[in-house]
Amino acid sequence: MDSLNFNALLLDISSHITTEQLDSLKYLCLDKVGRRVSETIDSGYKLFQCLTERGELRQDKTELLSELLKHIKRQDLSDKLNNFQSPQDCAGIQLSQTEKDKLEIAINLMAENLGPTWRKLGRKLGFNETKLESISMRFPKDLEETARELLKEWMESRQANAHTGELIEALRACHQNLTADQVEAACMSSEKQDASATGSCDDEGAAGCEQRQLIAGKEPPRRSGEEGAAGCLTGVSEQECLLFLLADIT
Repeated sequence: MDSLNFNALLLDISSHITTEQLDSLKYLCLDKVGRRVSETIDSGYKLFQCLTERGELRQDKTELLSELLKHIKRQDLSDKLNNFQSPQDCAGIQLSQTEKDKLEIAINLMAENLGPTWRKLGRKLGFNETKLESISMRFPKDLEETARELLKEWMESRQANAHTGELIEALRACHQNLTADQVEAACMSSEKQDASATGSCDDEGAAGCEQRQLIAGKEPPRRSGEEGAAGCLTGVSEQECLLFLLADIT
């Protein structure tokens, strides 16, 4: 991870630390920073700077800060530190489109059905009471949006490891079996539709596939001048290409 993203993360963590929690951190770090320096620190970020100068904190050495955050009951900030990855780290580690679609389905269904049980689900997903309280304050009168916010926070923390199976397990652990069944069925249906669409495109031939892609607003296969007839579809036989061109003319 680059230094800019790491510093931005530390600044974000600092902004979520209360004055009382900062005092606790300073006390825990007395042997690292010294009493005189500790008395001059008035923000989390200044404390982090001091730890960095003393070699106790850097991009590849976050164990101390992670433990300190746990000691002041900020497991949520410790998790954010441990789970953080820069865009460079995340390159090539992405959810498949199928899984993204399934997660969107799951989040919508769960947000609609969780109601006041969203807190219980949040605990099963690993959130502590401080984080849950923070989420509840964002939408104090809208349970559906609160549940949706919880699930967004979960996706952000899990990143490429976010999977619908974990949500379904958490629902069942909360005895929300009906919602779990609905999510499971909707995700399976979506997966089958994706597989069916891919299979039918393979089976129907290049011309039919291109027409269906155009109707769906998708870009058809690129043309190539290296396979027989001019402008023939890439990967299509010359005979199929001629039939396709005749269909265009008629």
